[in-house]
Amino acid sequence: AVLILPRENWVVYAIVPVVAGSRGISKPVLDTLVSNQASADQQGEVLGINQSIASVGLVIPPLVSGFIARIDSALPPVVGAGLVLLAWGYYLGMRRRKQADAIA
Repeated sequence: AVLILPRENWVVYAIVPVVAGSRGISKPVLDTLVSNQASADQQGEVLGINQSIASVGLVIPPLVSGFIARIDSALPPVVGAGLVLLAWGYYLGMRRRKQADAIA
């Protein structure tokens, strides 16, 4: 199997700033959304828990991906895409439930 890696260095130099920039924009927005869901006296605790979960989320995927890649090097992106689709389905279900509760 073939890994999806750029063959030219300039591609990496072009992609990295885009990824870093998008992360730099999205992280503060997500922190604000999480913070606004908590009361004023609980915001620090909620943000701390959010950061802990985010840290675990940065550690576990590479470990799992390494085990999956031992089976077949093309599987990690496929499994990742499948998990994204599952998360999207969960989000849509929760959104519909919230809208139904708001109407009722």
